[in-house]
This record gives sequence, C-alpha cells and structure tokens, in this order.
Amino acid sequence: MPKKTCNLIIESGNDYVIAVKGNQPKLYHHIQNTAVNQKPISRHIETEKTRDRLTKRTVEVFDYLDGVDPQWTQIKSLIRVERVGTRRGKPYHDIAYYISSLTGTLQRICSWYSWSLGY
Repeated sequence: MPKKTCNLIIESGNDYVIAVKGNQPKLYHHIQNTAVNQKPISRHIETEKTRDRLTKRTVEVFDYLDGVDPQWTQIKSLIRVERVGTRRGKPYHDIAYYISSLTGTLQRICSWYSWSLGY
C-alpha cells in the first residue's frame, strides 16, 4: 500500500493496520530486524483448534521506530504475527509483518487481526 494511501486514511480520521511485504524492502527488513533485536512492548499468544487445523498465533507489538522513513505517515507500531501449526496433518510456519497507526494497545490490534481474518 502506498504512503499516499496511509496519508489519506489518517486525514479521514481513521487508523490503519497494513501488511508489509517484500515490495517495501526497507520497511520489511526494518520490522524483521526490530523483531529480532528489540523487546516487544506487548505479546499475545493464542491457540486455536478446528476440525482439521491446529494453529498457535503469537502477535508481538513493537514501538521501536528509529530508522523508519518518516514519509510513512503516523506509524505508531510495528507488528509481527507468527503462525505455527498443522493443516490437514501437514505442518506450516508463517510470519507476517504489519505497520499500524494504532499505539501499542495489543487488545485493539488483536481484535483487528482476528476480525480481518474472520476468526
């Protein structure tokens, strides 16, 4: 998502939680490094078991923003979501990164995350 879109979201009085992928390499690597080298300000772990899937989700929120391009408007937190489990008997492991204009209120971020994925 372009930086301009983040500006429009903030200007409209809303917040954002946006996935960061490889097409934003500087930001992506910054969040990866932050997750390895900094202590999260909050962490939430949950396990979900459904008929053919077992998932353990760990959500970590970081407020270390040194080095983030200031053109990314109103970033207040960096988020790392790790999913580990089995689907139809096969193991999987996935890590996703997000930026957010929300402060480190993990409850708000986790409720957004669960809602956005339909959990």
